Amino acid sequence: MQLTNTLLLLSTAASSVMGITHVVKVGLNSALTYTPNSLTAAVGDKVEFDFLNANHSVVQAPFTTPCVPSPGGFFSGFHPGGPGKAIDTFTIDIKTTDVIWFYCAQAKHCQSGMVGVINVVAGSNKTLDAFTAAAKLAPNNVVPPTGPVGGVLGQIAPAANGTGGGAATGTGGAKPTSTAPIVSNGAVGTVSASQAGGLFSLLLVAGLLL
Repeated sequence: MQLTNTLLLLSTAASSVMGITHVVKVGLNSALTYTPNSLTAAVGDKVEFDFLNANHSVVQAPFTTPCVPSPGGFFSGFHPGGPGKAIDTFTIDIKTTDVIWFYCAQAKHCQSGMVGVINVVAGSNKTLDAFTAAAKLAPNNVVPPTGPVGGVLGQIAPAANGTGGGAATGTGGAKPTSTAPIVSNGAVGTVSASQAGGLFSLLLVAGLLL
């Protein structure tokens, strides 16, 4: 019984160290949307953007200037998608609980409401509706000068793509077939050494107990 309880505790702690992956569907059902367009992610979690249809991007922006890149923020680059194509993915690591606003830099997609938020503050007047309304009035939809930056690119095999429909899920699904690390900035980055060390320590304790 003691061993079982110890293993359950270690399993829970390991999950906390590694975090979970939240999936955001980009262009689901050919709409100019992120699905979901608002989510909550803890420090150590990941947010994976799956590009399903058309040619979209995801760019970090300040709340005060929608459709304009944040200095040092992330940018996925543009990723065309569609039925029968591999799904491009762009994954960011959550390093703080700060609010992260984002938009699509394609054409006037930002002004058309293709925006989203991570960790919006409950009760604040800085809401997704307010950000969306401000985006509609933005004079320009600005593309960052360089990218991709601030995350990790990946790809899901075409067989897992289908038509690009279906509902978004809260955790990651198919594994990327390939990944390419991108220089990280701001609120995003790679798995930290402390996280990796924490997981190693948990595994070491488990080995000693067995």
